[in-house]
Amino acid sequence: MIEKIRRFIKSIFVFKNWIMYSLDIIKKNNYLILKTRKGINYKVRKNTADKGIILEIFFDKVYTPDGFEIEENDLVIDIGAHIGVFSLFASTYTKNKIFSFEPLPENFDLLKENVEFNKKNNIRIFNLGVCGKKGKRYIFYDDSNTGGHSLFKKSSKKFLIKCITLDEIFDNFKIERCDFLKIDCEGCEYEIIFYSKKNTLKKISKISMEIHQVRKNKIIKLEKILKSVGFEVIKKNKMLYAKRFNF
Repeated sequence: MIEKIRRFIKSIFVFKNWIMYSLDIIKKNNYLILKTRKGINYKVRKNTADKGIILEIFFDKVYTPDGFEIEENDLVIDIGAHIGVFSLFASTYTKNKIFSFEPLPENFDLLKENVEFNKKNNIRIFNLGVCGKKGKRYIFYDDSNTGGHSLFKKSSKKFLIKCITLDEIFDNFKIERCDFLKIDCEGCEYEIIFYSKKNTLKKISKISMEIHQVRKNKIIKLEKILKSVGFEVIKKNKMLYAKRFNF
């Protein structure tokens, strides 16, 4: 109950039509339009994690705490874009390109709708997963969380997706500098970093990623790789922030 009250209070600060955040049950269809005070509108699925993700990004600022803000000319890469919440949030700060990657068709369809609805021409969207190696992989559905589908948490429902690597993103789009890399891909963050060339990682200024608790040695290895290419690393709760100074 206390957490519900907290979310309700947060929703007042984030949404113009905040009353709909709590009363979406009165809507007859399966979708709801939530209008943020930053001018971004989102089509979300009722009774899913979609709404909560907006609060995490806009109010809690899980990806952009103090010192990790998105600047006006930042080039942004969004891995695990879901329905476009972070990409559209980023577009309120930067005029530069935003590359947005989401492998699940139902999430990608909403990502596409939300980007088009908000008329954001600087966001380029791709129906692809980002992994350690190029190819096709099965992703397993999490029916309890629209943002929790994973390559590793096996379930009875799965979908074959196409994957590219972080190196390929930089090579294919001729990216010489990424100012902000956001990663939220349910455990795949480790192989993305482990298999990336050091030269690619050196082109990144800031990394904000959700880390999933697997074996402790993986987290240690992740930190070691990032520090070896010049990042200062901070872990806070389920997040890892890496920043390169004098970039």
